[in-house]
Amino acid sequence: TALALVSSGIDAIMQVPGNMTAVAFSSIAKAANQAKIPVFAFQTEQANDGALLVLAKDYFDFGKEAAFLAARVMRGENPKDIPFVGIEVSKLIINLKAAKISNVKVPEDIIKQAYNVIR
Repeated sequence: TALALVSSGIDAIMQVPGNMTAVAFSSIAKAANQAKIPVFAFQTEQANDGALLVLAKDYFDFGKEAAFLAARVMRGENPKDIPFVGIEVSKLIINLKAAKISNVKVPEDIIKQAYNVIR
């Protein structure tokens, strides 16, 4: 399916998080990189799997926050008294190897804003 997608004349792939695309992401990125098509994603680990750029709230950060909340409850705090708080920080991760493959020039000012740059 990824090969059919990249051969359909598209300019880029924007991976929308979901169970099917998350499991198949490395195949999607591999097909896109072979076709020199940039891939943008929303799960941080996908930068290591070939996405050119990722903007995401990190699942690791969600896990840490969940652990802190669990500790508060285990120490006796009533869950109904704990306000809902989302993860505030989104991480920008840039994969310059993928940028080079797809012939995309990432501006230096964007690179400077990145949480992580894969060179």
